[in-house]
Amino acid sequence: YLVQDLNKRKGHFNLELNFNEQFKYLKTKHSFHLVDPSPWPLVAALAAFFMTSGGVLYMQKFTGGGQLCLTGFALLLYVMYTWWRDVVREATFEEQHTFAVQRGLRLG
Repeated sequence: YLVQDLNKRKGHFNLELNFNEQFKYLKTKHSFHLVDPSPWPLVAALAAFFMTSGGVLYMQKFTGGGQLCLTGFALLLYVMYTWWRDVVREATFEEQHTFAVQRGLRLG
């Protein structure tokens, strides 16, 4: 499915994928948006683990426990920002949210 177009004026190959033919089988019959794989759930889980472990170590007076707790908290805030940034990007720029998805996001 890879189409090669030889551009003789510029002397290089212009490669492009023909997505319409390659992904014909992905036509959906429902109005819901299936999300792309995201690293944010894993990173958020690691941040929560760092914050919890750091809090326990801080309460037990281990050195570096407070720093680990604050690092986990900062990482969790970063994940919250970037994850919602991706959701807003999917809704506005990529226009992947149908009316049913928008209603579900509003209801919670």
